[in-house]
Amino acid sequence: LQLGFILSVDPESLIHGWKKIYFQGEAGPFAGIFIAMGLVWASKILYFDAILSPLGTAVGYVAASSRILYSMSLQQEAPKFFSKTNRFSIPWLAIIANFIFGMIFFLPFAGWQAMASFLSAAIVLSLIPGPICLPIFRKRFPKLNRPFILPFANAICFLSFYLCTLLLHWTGWDTVKKLEIAIGIGFLIFFTVHFFEMKRPRNELH
Repeated sequence: LQLGFILSVDPESLIHGWKKIYFQGEAGPFAGIFIAMGLVWASKILYFDAILSPLGTAVGYVAASSRILYSMSLQQEAPKFFSKTNRFSIPWLAIIANFIFGMIFFLPFAGWQAMASFLSAAIVLSLIPGPICLPIFRKRFPKLNRPFILPFANAICFLSFYLCTLLLHWTGWDTVKKLEIAIGIGFLIFFTVHFFEMKRPRNELH
């Protein structure tokens, strides 16, 4: 897609650089290319997909994120009431909480692009522990039975960690700053939950 877009851009549009590219009617980059080529019908398909794809992603995230909060509650990493389910075994309180948190996340961002950058940075940050943990597990538990052994693990882990940190860096300081605030809030919730769990009598915990 990126290569097709670059090759389709009119060279005259790049006189003032990539940042000054303008598409008539404020169309997106690919829709703008289709309209400039006279393929208006293709741009309509693209707009339809732009509506349908995020909807499908949202449905997937509703299920996945609620189950994550549900599992955290079972492991006493989140408040206990998030593990409550209805008669269909759906953690409905976790879904409501994720919806509220999702709405709150719209506040610090100027637009959809800023939120997408933040979410991308958060996903990359969640992937960084993987290449750190694998060599440690290889060293600490060398005789552990593994159904699959990754060849050249140390080199791949180093490259993965390096690329993830670059991606995190390229999102920009403004995005990283918001990510640090979100992580701080997460730590605050985590330690608060553990503090109240430690103060509860042991017979309640079991």
